[in-house]
Amino acid sequence: MGSNFNNAVDVAYGSICCVCFLFGTFGNLVSFLYFKSKKRDISSVVYMMITANDIVISITAFPIGISLWTKRKPGILFGNSYGCAVSFYLWQISVSLSIFLVMCLSIARTIALVRPFKKLRVRYLFIAVGLNLAFQITQLIGFHVMDVSKVTFNAFNARCNLIVRNNPINKATLISLAISLNLTHIAPALVVLSTSIVSAVLLTKRNENQQRELRRARNRATVTILLFALLYGVCNIPTVVDYILMTYSLVIDDIQWYYNLYAFESMNFCYYIAKETLLIATNSAVNPVLYFLRMRPLRDFIRRMLRMNREIGRYQNIVAHRQDSQDLITPDLSDAAAKETTS
Repeated sequence: MGSNFNNAVDVAYGSICCVCFLFGTFGNLVSFLYFKSKKRDISSVVYMMITANDIVISITAFPIGISLWTKRKPGILFGNSYGCAVSFYLWQISVSLSIFLVMCLSIARTIALVRPFKKLRVRYLFIAVGLNLAFQITQLIGFHVMDVSKVTFNAFNARCNLIVRNNPINKATLISLAISLNLTHIAPALVVLSTSIVSAVLLTKRNENQQRELRRARNRATVTILLFALLYGVCNIPTVVDYILMTYSLVIDDIQWYYNLYAFESMNFCYYIAKETLLIATNSAVNPVLYFLRMRPLRDFIRRMLRMNREIGRYQNIVAHRQDSQDLITPDLSDAAAKETTS
């Protein structure tokens, strides 16, 4: 099986995963600190959640890159059943949660355009996110309680996957769980698409009652979220389509049809890895770049952090220099005391 893999592609894909890990982790960490320092309105809290979730996605993509670099060996993490399961669950929950958070951000922006002076309560956001996480965890538990699947390392895409056991006894349960899994991806994606269209339409309408600076800030924030939703759609729609195809194969009772789409004998596995891993990891790594380009306060925040680090370094150098100078000027008291005793 390993001979069918393209080593050059594996090295390239593994390098991309590692680069996404670096940019995604540190870029989203800085962005998280910036949004945390802002006023706790609904948009800032959603951005904080998105950056924290992107950090998790970037970290879970790193072992996949290492596996691709080492000829798709499971390694320490994926070779352990518990590590494999934890990695899979973190990835699945984070990817599903990301589209839900983008949906919350799009809804909040649309409401802000329709009713500019309406204050949205952050408490409701926490409740919605908590319910979404509970629903996802219930789904994953349902797959295992019904004994319709198991998590194992799959060398085909160099990561841990949910292997489905398809049999007549579990077929109805399996289809219902697969449909509910689709809803966690498709429904938020449709909401994001609808709210983005509404926001784009409202953006073209000019409100003369608003001040010029307020209108410019509103338009800039709306365009940022539209670009954010567009970037997410480009990177995640292939995964949503894949869930639909998998569910269709279960409904027609021909799971082999789905597996044949990514045959080992062809280069389709390259597309499969790109769709399942690289696009999502790249999305998490590129988001901080979008924040940096679209948000001037974030750029100022980063400059202040760099300036503070330089000032701390300069202060430490000054203190060390003064200490060295003091040591040269101050006489050795022990030698002076010895001479006085001798005399």
